[in-house]
Amino acid sequence: MRRLFNNPRNLNSAYPKQTMAAAAAELSPYKTGHNKSSIKALTHEQFAAHGGSGAQAGRYYVVTESGYGAYLELGTSRLPARPYFAPAFERARREFRV
Repeated sequence: MRRLFNNPRNLNSAYPKQTMAAAAAELSPYKTGHNKSSIKALTHEQFAAHGGSGAQAGRYYVVTESGYGAYLELGTSRLPARPYFAPAFERARREFRV
């Protein structure tokens, strides 16, 4: 079973998306917890239904629905960046050796 998840062709399975979503929630900057609780792993159908453009069949998407997750990740002119999504992706990528 472990070999299945080490294969890059199987990165779109449900297990890696849950791993990335959990890592993003764990690493999310915390003040009220709203951003942390808004991180979700979606199928391409769910992503398209939420207004996501470019959803591809067979893909999974990890998103934040807080409305300000990108500002936390990238920063603004008044708020320094506090990356949590990119480190979560790197953590999941290392785990699945891609």
